[in-house]
Amino acid sequence: MRFQQPASPPPYLNRKDQYRLLGLCAMLLIVMLAIREAARPETWNWIAGAPEQELTPVEDLEDISHLLEPGRGARNLAPDEFIAVQTAAPTDQPAAPPQQRLDVAPETLAALDDNHLGWKQGEVVALQTVLDHVRNLPSEALERTGAEELSYRVINTEPEQYRGRLVSLRGVLRRFEEFHQQGADESAPKAYVGWMFTDDSGNHPWMILCTESSPNLSIASSMETPVTVSGYFLKRFGYATTEGATLAPLIVTQRFHSVPTIAQDREQTENITTYVVAVLGAISLVFGGMLWMFIRSDRKFAGSHLAELARAAHEPQPADLEAIAQLQAIDPAHAFESFTPPDVDCVTESKTS
Repeated sequence: MRFQQPASPPPYLNRKDQYRLLGLCAMLLIVMLAIREAARPETWNWIAGAPEQELTPVEDLEDISHLLEPGRGARNLAPDEFIAVQTAAPTDQPAAPPQQRLDVAPETLAALDDNHLGWKQGEVVALQTVLDHVRNLPSEALERTGAEELSYRVINTEPEQYRGRLVSLRGVLRRFEEFHQQGADESAPKAYVGWMFTDDSGNHPWMILCTESSPNLSIASSMETPVTVSGYFLKRFGYATTEGATLAPLIVTQRFHSVPTIAQDREQTENITTYVVAVLGAISLVFGGMLWMFIRSDRKFAGSHLAELARAAHEPQPADLEAIAQLQAIDPAHAFESFTPPDVDCVTESKTS
C-alpha cells in the first residue's frame, strides 16, 4: 500500500493563531517602548514637577570685606573743608539715550563714598540727581542699551572703576519696599528699594533703587521672585545688621522685570500631560481592540463545526459506549482455575531423552 505524501506540510499554526502571535509581538514592542519611556526622569515631571535647576557653584567670597571698617576709604577732610556738588538744572528737552556710563556731572560721582554707614549730605544731593536722571530716561531704555554683566566679586573689588557704569543683573528678589530718601521733601516722586541675590553673591545682597514700581511686584518684606534688572552702579552702601555695618553694591534703575518661569513651567507641564494622556489613550485603544478581536474570534470558533470536532475527539461516542457495555466481563482469576501445572519429573526425563 502506498500513501501519497502532501506537497507541503500542514502549518503548525492556523491563520488566526498567527494573527494572535503578531498582535502579541506588537504588544511586547509597545510595552518595551513604555518601559523605556518610563525610565526617563523627564517623563514624570508632569506628576512630581520639574526638578529645580542646579545653581551655579557660589565662589568663595571670604576675601571680600563686607563689613565697614573705620578709616578704610574715608575722605579725611579738615574742619574748614567740604565737598561741593553741582546739581544740573532741569530742562524740558528730551533726555538723551543712556550710555554705558552715567551721563551726569563728574562732581556728582566724586561725592560718593564706599565706606560709611548711611548717607552723607553730599551723597543725598548726588543720589537725587541720579534718580532724576534715570527717571527722565525713556521707558525700557536701560534694557535696550546692552548693559554689561559684572560679577559680584569684580564690582566689590574695584568699585571706583565701575562707578556710574551700566550693569545688568539676573537673580532672585527677596525684599521690595518703599525707599525713604533722606532730606527729600514730601512732593518728591516715590522711589523703591529691593534686595536682590544673584548666583555669585552667596548670602550677600545687591541693593537696587528703583524710580518706579513694577506692575507685577507688590510691597513685601519676604518674597522669592526671579527678576532681571539693568541700572547704574553708584557705590557700596553701608547699612546696619546684627553682624555690624555691612556693605552692599547699590544699583539705580527704573524698574525690575520679572522672569516668567512659572508660566513657562506650567505650559511645559500642560504639554507633557497632553502628550502622556495621548500615548496612554492610544495604547489603551490598541489593547482594547486586540482584546475584542481575541474574544470575538474565540466566540466564533466556539460555534463552528471545527469546535464540535475538536470536542468530539476528546469525548467517547455513544456507539463505543454501547459496544463496551455488551462485552462479556471475565475475571482473570477464574481463567486459571482449571489450569494444572506440568509434572517436573516428566519434563526432566523428556529433556534427557
